[in-house]
Amino acid sequence: MRGQCWVSLACAVKGDSGGVIALPLLSRLIPSAGNTGKLVAANTLIRAVYRLFHGVKVRVLVDSWFMRRCFIESMEQRGFDVIGQVRRDTRLYEEPPKRKRGQRGRPRKYGEKNTPKRIAHFKRTEATLQLYGRSQDVRYRSKIAKARFLNGRLVVAVWCEFKSDNGRWKQTCLLISTDLSLTPEEIIKIYGERWSIESMFNQLKLSWGMKEAWQQTRQTLHRWVHLTMVGYGLVQLLGLLNDNCVQQLCRHSPWRRDNPTTAGQIRKGLVTIFRHVAVREWWDRKCKKFEPPNWRGSEYVERNQFNRL
Repeated sequence: MRGQCWVSLACAVKGDSGGVIALPLLSRLIPSAGNTGKLVAANTLIRAVYRLFHGVKVRVLVDSWFMRRCFIESMEQRGFDVIGQVRRDTRLYEEPPKRKRGQRGRPRKYGEKNTPKRIAHFKRTEATLQLYGRSQDVRYRSKIAKARFLNGRLVVAVWCEFKSDNGRWKQTCLLISTDLSLTPEEIIKIYGERWSIESMFNQLKLSWGMKEAWQQTRQTLHRWVHLTMVGYGLVQLLGLLNDNCVQQLCRHSPWRRDNPTTAGQIRKGLVTIFRHVAVREWWDRKCKKFEPPNWRGSEYVERNQFNRL
C-alpha cells in the first residue's frame, strides 16, 4: 500500500499562461500480484467517463506499459486517438507495393521492414520545442508505417532524441500516434503534456497522503482517495483563476517576492482558514456517522417547516 498499485486517469488542461496541469478524474486499486490488471483497470476507468467527452476530440496519452493492442483497439471503438511510447525494436513496416494487373498469389500485407539501418537514412530534423516547462533541443525522424502489433494499422512513428544539459544527445525513444493528421512536432508536444499527470500522481502520493492510506476496506479506501482527488483538483483550478480573492490566499508568506500564485501556496492559505474548524468533533462515536454540528437539529427544523407549508 505504498501507492504502487494504483492506476489513475487524469485530464491534461492547458492554462492561459501556457502551462499544463492535470486534473484527476478516477483512480482504481489493482491486485498487488501481477501486472495484467493494469490494462483491465485502465479500460474500466475510461469506460466510466468516456460519455462525458461525446463529440470532443480526445487523445489518450499513455506510457509504454499500456501500449497494447487490446487497449488501443478499445480506444478506437470509442473514437479516441492514442499517443504513446513503445519499444525501439517494435516491428514497423512500409506499405506494400500495389499489385500488378493479373498478378497471382495472395496480396502482401506488409512491405519492407524498417530496420535501424533503413531508419538511419530517413530525413532527420532538428528543432527547439517548449517541453516540460522549458525549451529543449530535439531531433527526430518520422514515418507513416504499419505496426505489426496492431495487425497492420497505419500509425505515425517518430524516433526522437533530446539533448541533455551537458550537450549530448540522449537515447532514442519511439513515439507512435494513431492520428495520422498530426505532424511529428505536434506528437512530441502533445505527448510531453503527459508529464503533468506524473507530477499530479507524485503530489497525491507524497503531499496529499495517498501513500500512507490506512483504510481497511476497498470501498472506504476508494471513497477517501477520490475525495482527496477532488480537493487536489479544486486547488489546481483555483491556481488558474486570476482573481483577487485567490491572490489573498497566497499572502501568508510576506518574505516571498511578488507572492506567486501557485496551487501549493493556495493550499497553505486554505489550511490557515480551515485550521480553526473542529472537523474531528463532527464524528459521532455512538452512531458511527460523520455529521456537522447541529445537523440533526437543522434537518428537524427544515422538515417541520416543509410540513407546515
